[in-house]
Amino acid sequence: YLSEKEVLETVAKYSPINFCELKIHHITTNSDASPDYLESFFISWERRTPKKLLSFIIIVDVEFYYGYSFEILEIIEKYEDLGIIEFITKSEEKENEEEEEYYDFN
Repeated sequence: YLSEKEVLETVAKYSPINFCELKIHHITTNSDASPDYLESFFISWERRTPKKLLSFIIIVDVEFYYGYSFEILEIIEKYEDLGIIEFITKSEEKENEEEEEYYDFN
C-alpha cells in the first residue's frame, strides 16, 4: 500500500483532469501526511485546470475523532469553506455496503 503522503503526492502530480473523488482510510495523528503536507496538496488542487471540486472522503472506524489531529481538521474545514473540497466521512461498514451494492449491479 501507498502511505497517505504518497497518495496525496501522486494525486496532486498525476491524476487525470476528470479525477474528482479521493477516498482515504484513517488519517490519524500517526499519519505520515503532516498538516503542512495536506495543506500543500489542497493548494495544488486549487491551482489545477480545469477547476473541479474534490470529494475528499475519509473512511473511518468508530475511533475516528479520538485519533484525528485537530490541526488537520482545521485545514480540511478551511478548504471546504473555500469551495476547493467537499469533505465526507463514512464508516467502514457503510463503505463496504456501498461497494457490495456497486459490484452487485455492475
